[in-house]
Amino acid sequence: MPAYVKTCLRLLGATLLIVLIARQVELTELADVFASARWDGLLWSLATIMAVRLLMAWRLQLIGREFSVDTSYHASFAMLSTSSLAGFALPGGIAQDLVRGWQLNAFARDVRKALSIVLLDKYFGIIAILPIGVLALVFVGELIPPLVGWLLVVALLGSLLATAVAKRLGTRLIARFHPPAKLAQLIEVIGDNISPSASFVRLYGLSLVVQTLRCVAFIALFYAYSAGIAPLLAFVYVPVLVIVIIAPISLGGLGVREGLLLAMFLPLGADAERLVMIGFSHMIIELLSSLPGVWYAVRGIPDADAQAAAAESTSEAASS
Repeated sequence: MPAYVKTCLRLLGATLLIVLIARQVELTELADVFASARWDGLLWSLATIMAVRLLMAWRLQLIGREFSVDTSYHASFAMLSTSSLAGFALPGGIAQDLVRGWQLNAFARDVRKALSIVLLDKYFGIIAILPIGVLALVFVGELIPPLVGWLLVVALLGSLLATAVAKRLGTRLIARFHPPAKLAQLIEVIGDNISPSASFVRLYGLSLVVQTLRCVAFIALFYAYSAGIAPLLAFVYVPVLVIVIIAPISLGGLGVREGLLLAMFLPLGADAERLVMIGFSHMIIELLSSLPGVWYAVRGIPDADAQAAAAESTSEAASS
């Protein structure tokens, strides 16, 4: 299917989501809801997401070192910022992955190694958020639709099974079933790099902190808009959002956040307009936290040119 057709279909998907959401709310009331928001809650959410960005840059740097790609923290933050900004351009994190992989390749000088870093970074994010969601079900499971609970449990079991299978049968699975290239690469990355070790514990612990803070950012928005939603429900909503938003059905998650908020919390008596504003505000906060990427997109990634020059010098010396 041509790329422009896929883009048109995704735009159509985003439009349909927004139309469906618009039918649930009084659009004229959204401005009043925003005007009544507690600004300390909005700033709390923004500060939390900025902390998430800083920690994710550290995780990217640590994963790079596992592949002997030694970038500075500054360069890791620059790559994270520019790729996160690009993530608003295409659905399902496609642009984010492409930009981050391209930038990492300037340091790794190896496309497969750069892609492995990107995939492993996403892997840690997913396997850290799912246990949080399942644990939260123990306390607030009766407040959410059963389908949501089953989705989290199945996703967690699936991720654990996939990890175990990749470790033991990864090469044979690829040879027998010929999965798509990106999935095959993920299986190889998990099989080659995931094992009980000090670095795994450090990366997993860091990922748990990152995903917990993502939930805290939504708790701050619940408070900012006086949504009347139990704070623990954020620890269920965010894992489900992480699963759903992977699907390439919208642009920058527009409509997906809001639709999921309505589906989960409208039956609990929450106000539709407040739920939609929570979703919109989170999208704006994510965008604001990515704005440093504009600077790095213009000025370039720190140390990338020097790294490329050093690699070329090494290559020339080896050939002479």
